[in-house]
Amino acid sequence: TSGSASSTGYLADSDDGKLLVFTAHNTTSSSGNINTVLARGVGTLDHSGAFTLQTTYTGASGQQTRGACSVSNSLWWVGDQGGIYTNGAASTLRSGNFRSVKSFGGNLYVFVASANYPAVLALATSPVATNGLPGLPVGNSNMQDFYLISSGNNGSAFAGLSGNTPFYNITGAFAMLIGRYGMIVPILALAGSMAGKRRVAASLGTFPTTGVLFSVLVVGVIIIVGALTFFPALALGPIVEQLLQNAGKVF
Repeated sequence: TSGSASSTGYLADSDDGKLLVFTAHNTTSSSGNINTVLARGVGTLDHSGAFTLQTTYTGASGQQTRGACSVSNSLWWVGDQGGIYTNGAASTLRSGNFRSVKSFGGNLYVFVASANYPAVLALATSPVATNGLPGLPVGNSNMQDFYLISSGNNGSAFAGLSGNTPFYNITGAFAMLIGRYGMIVPILALAGSMAGKRRVAASLGTFPTTGVLFSVLVVGVIIIVGALTFFPALALGPIVEQLLQNAGKVF
């Protein structure tokens, strides 16, 4: 495996629980950069400690082999830094920075090392594809969250979005500009307009601002306006995303 790297050497049980599965570079050499060795394989240990080289595949130079698993103990699925491989493959069946592959109940799952995807994905084998899991975030709302936070806060982003790019830096700056001055300027204009009005003595028609009724009214207006501001964005993002996941539709 790749020296002291913590991103290699993942272990997994076969689906029937009888084999301990792992991957490694298929070579006897102990010198040089092991990640340049393209010949790689899937090995297993049974309950007696007997080793079997189950299959081999050809990886890409500079990419780490990570972990593997099988449902049938004959067709092996490999998670590699370059993508998903299987028996004898010389190229990836699904590109991506994958870690370990594990199985549960006859289904395969792959762990991902990417800020743009959830940590665990379902691995479909025919055709080969990775799908999000219901109940887990899939990153679809990260862009929306970025602009909401930029317009109302300091321009930060959740970990699921790599926001330090020219596109996000420029558009995020515009969102901050509009989110701040788009509200500050009208409020200052309203304050200036009210400041220019002459004072009128209190009368029976004056609404008192020192009672409970005024406090409840102000709090109610803040809650209603806030809900009307954010609910459309939430409905188009996290809420509809969760409803689709509950219905079995993933991204």
